[in-house]
Amino acid sequence: MVDTNGLNAITWLDDGGHPHGDRMRLTERFRRRDFGHLDIEMTIDDPEFYTKPLDGHDPKRADRGRRVDRVHVRERERLRSPGGKVTSTAAGDGSG
Repeated sequence: MVDTNGLNAITWLDDGGHPHGDRMRLTERFRRRDFGHLDIEMTIDDPEFYTKPLDGHDPKRADRGRRVDRVHVRERERLRSPGGKVTSTAAGDGSG
């Protein structure tokens, strides 16, 4: 699970131009269904702009011989404000 907060509000939430605020919190859950499939579940909680949390699902398929792209990590780092915080906890490891 990855819990992201401390984002700045100068970007859009998506390609459709939906806004988000400084208090937005993004929670991502990653599950490897099998060797070639990764399921990503997302919850966006932003009480400044939305009346309830937004849920989404983004299934990914790894093609044989294709390198796994780390776009989620790069994009999350780009959106962080200087005082932002990104915490990552592996499910079930007891550290979280």
